[in-house]
Amino acid sequence: MNEQLTQAYLNLINQLLTCNEGDEPQILQKNQRLLDRGLIEIMIAVAQQYREAGRENEA
Repeated sequence: MNEQLTQAYLNLINQLLTCNEGDEPQILQKNQRLLDRGLIEIMIAVAQQYREAGRENEA
């Protein structure tokens, strides 16, 4: 996975975590090209980091 793609996944995750409730479907629709196994792998890694940092609500 290249750095540019990883950054795109992280940006998408950040958008989903910080968006208004109910905006998630539109964000996902706009980013369909990123909805793949790589995104899931990055989401799992981010969730683990949040848990380790005591940020359970975001994990």
